[in-house]
Amino acid sequence: ERVEAIEKKAKAVFDKVKAACDQLTEAKGGQVSVALRKAIQARPVSAEALFAELAGKGGERIPEKTFSRHLDGLAGLIITPEQKQLLFQKSGPDGITRRSFFSMLERYF
Repeated sequence: ERVEAIEKKAKAVFDKVKAACDQLTEAKGGQVSVALRKAIQARPVSAEALFAELAGKGGERIPEKTFSRHLDGLAGLIITPEQKQLLFQKSGPDGITRRSFFSMLERYF
């Protein structure tokens, strides 16, 4: 009984933490989307060209380090390393695919 009670409490805490992470990821995702679109308009460069630039020559995915550095350079975006990691994990743990990148741009358009 005691073990079951502890497991139940642990699951409840886990569910709360997951919900909080999901909310944070959604909020920061919106801020990243706005900042990326502003950067594209300011350069001006197409979304496709920016993806190619970040993914590298012939790249199919944007690596986490590259995406993180790019986010650090976006004007007006305040985001912690942990928040970037949450966003990256949601977009794709092996790198941000073209589809995920465009989805990120269009989500709040």
